[in-house]
Amino acid sequence: MKKILLLFITITIVACSSEDSKPEEIVEKAFTGSVELKTQIEVNAFAAEKYTEIKGTLVIGVVDSDITDISGLKTISSVGGLVIQNNKSLTNLSGLLNLKQITSSNLVITNNDKLINLKGLDNLTEIFWAIQIKDNDVLEDLSGLEKLAKYNESLEIVDNKKLKSIKGLGNVKDITLGSLQIIGNTELTTLEGLEGLKIVSNWFDIRENGIVEVKGLNNLERVDGDLFLQDNIKLKNLDGMEKLSSVGKNLYINRNYALSNINALKGLKSVGEILSISINTSLVNLDGLINLTSIGKGLKIANNSDGVLTSIEGLKNLKSNGLEIQINGTELTSLSGLNSITNAYSLNIHSNSKLKNLNALENITSVSSNVSIFNSDELETLQGLHNVKNIGGKLSIRLNAKLKNLDVFQNILSVNGDITISENKLLTNFCGLKPLFGKGFSFNFITVDNAFNPTLQDILNSKCSQ
Repeated sequence: MKKILLLFITITIVACSSEDSKPEEIVEKAFTGSVELKTQIEVNAFAAEKYTEIKGTLVIGVVDSDITDISGLKTISSVGGLVIQNNKSLTNLSGLLNLKQITSSNLVITNNDKLINLKGLDNLTEIFWAIQIKDNDVLEDLSGLEKLAKYNESLEIVDNKKLKSIKGLGNVKDITLGSLQIIGNTELTTLEGLEGLKIVSNWFDIRENGIVEVKGLNNLERVDGDLFLQDNIKLKNLDGMEKLSSVGKNLYINRNYALSNINALKGLKSVGEILSISINTSLVNLDGLINLTSIGKGLKIANNSDGVLTSIEGLKNLKSNGLEIQINGTELTSLSGLNSITNAYSLNIHSNSKLKNLNALENITSVSSNVSIFNSDELETLQGLHNVKNIGGKLSIRLNAKLKNLDVFQNILSVNGDITISENKLLTNFCGLKPLFGKGFSFNFITVDNAFNPTLQDILNSKCSQ
């Protein structure tokens, strides 16, 4: 009898266990509108309603939220938007494991102090609009987003101090984004995870990260707005950007102190507005720009004076005219590479301590605005400007320690602004300006602290040299 009773109890326990292991039946139930869950109590109360869909945005957390557990939200499969923010104690997102779609808005994950990864979003396949992941102090990677196949307007990954990898985004293919910002992730060493990115229709900002390479941008073809590659102090090269053919507005490559070459930009053919390459103290040359033929507005190469940049020959196929040209603070001995330019909007050659000549500018015949040659200690002559006939603005020649004469200007026809010649300690010959003054010159002529300082009338009277 005891054996029969024991068998009955065992069967009963097994039967109950089997019954208990059946998955909970989920009944479709939609919440119309958005919901903001501020506390753990509110999370629990909302979870008890067992909604499967939220037609508006689900917000989890407010300032200093006490939420620690969102497992009760496991019935939700679809939301209009999802914001997870300001949760100082939330360690995981496992309660969102059944979420598959964000149907009308964004995924925002910001300021969650203890969130290490995004596991819990493992079944999320589609985000209608944008992704923002920002200010999550211990977030290490984006694992949990591996099934994500689509997002659209923008991607913002900003100030996640412990973020080491964005590979979780790697399954998204053929992306066209409005904007992309990867900023202030100081432990992020690579951009692997962005292999699906082809086009950015607005701006692309890669700044203040720990990246040593840009591998992951292998399929990026164009940026229609601005492209910023700035303040990535460990970035060594741009390998991975070989397919980039155009930047629609400005291209800034600035303050990347370890950047030694930009050879991966050999596919780049055009920059719509300004190309700025500044304070990259390890950059030796611009050979990677060998196929760049067009810049729309300006060329700025500046402040590499404590670096090793010795050549801009890589710009030799640049044929754009009407540019604002600034070559400031470099170690260049010549401007070879600018030989194909025939006119400029402005010309500013400043503080190039080893520049010996301006010969590469010999094809320039006119400058629409100002010309300034300033603080170039090795420059003995301005030869190279001898074909300039018209200057539309001011002419300033200052602090060129070895400059002795201005003969180069004897063929100039007009200068439509003040002429300032100052602090050129060996300059004794101004006779090159006599033909210009003889045609009539109605602006100010200023000479100060040169070896010889004639007036305009002195020059007209042939008292132009000493």
